[in-house]
Amino acid sequence: MSLQTILCGALLGFYAVCGDLYTSEIACDDGWLKANNNCYYWNVKDLITYQEARQECQLQGADLMVVGSQSDLQWIQIQTEDYRTDAWWVGLNIDSTGIWNWVTGGGDNSIIKWRNEPDNYDDQDCGAINEFAKFGDEYCDSLFGFICKYVINRNEYCPDGPGWFPLDTGCFYVSDLLNSSQRLSWDDASTYCGNLVPGKKPVLLFINNMDEKNFIASQLQNSDPNGVMVPWWTGLNDIITEGKFTWQNGTLANMSLITWDSAPSPDRSLHQDCGIMYYGGVIDDMVCSKQAHYVCEKSAFVGKCFIYQCYAIYNVNIYIYIYDDK
Repeated sequence: MSLQTILCGALLGFYAVCGDLYTSEIACDDGWLKANNNCYYWNVKDLITYQEARQECQLQGADLMVVGSQSDLQWIQIQTEDYRTDAWWVGLNIDSTGIWNWVTGGGDNSIIKWRNEPDNYDDQDCGAINEFAKFGDEYCDSLFGFICKYVINRNEYCPDGPGWFPLDTGCFYVSDLLNSSQRLSWDDASTYCGNLVPGKKPVLLFINNMDEKNFIASQLQNSDPNGVMVPWWTGLNDIITEGKFTWQNGTLANMSLITWDSAPSPDRSLHQDCGIMYYGGVIDDMVCSKQAHYVCEKSAFVGKCFIYQCYAIYNVNIYIYIYDDK
């Protein structure tokens, strides 16, 4: 294959098309989950060897998962509880010196929770994680699912219109208290968020960590000009399964970050399936048809997308078109 590049004019923040390549500001690609500025992909359908799993991840511009912090591990544990499988391959293996290392930089061995391992029995040189987020050493030709991961690259772009607030993890929009037309149902608020920035698909608020929760709580007012307590829609819901709370983007909620105003109702017939936030960050479950203000969130990052080729663009008005002239 012969590669050739063409510089094409583009406006940062909008879709730019040249041949088969486009760039766009994204959170994570479809089928991937976002947390702590990383994108993760769980594959439980294909049972393959360690090397095959790594190749599959690399074909998607990622690599086998590396765990770099306690908050990463905590989020991963919440997600793995939703699956039932023997194990997934991760980016951990024994190097030529007999030391356990990660396939890319940024991994932290001190936070690994081993499953009575590693015993290094008979060349068990590849690392896997089970549904309880416990690690084990396995034969590299064993057949497991796998978890891929890539890091989203930071970009300083956030909308600068009224209502938008930047934070390292994202851009947040808080609806206008003085605008009564911005009091919407959960479904309508979700649609409104999705249309705020064309092509960028903002969603209702999802909370990744305590800093983010405290930041959002500080932006919300206690009452409207008439002194009425103001509720704000978030993306938290248990619409699909009663009692199983996820964010609108599909990520399982870390319940340690949720401060309930009162315990969520277990009565499905009440249809209290959508999470609403009050001043101070407390949350209550509510019927989704209630009219309320809302908080939207979009990525503050740009990164790779997986239709043909796609590359990060940093405050420049060019992108790269790659073609095959064979």
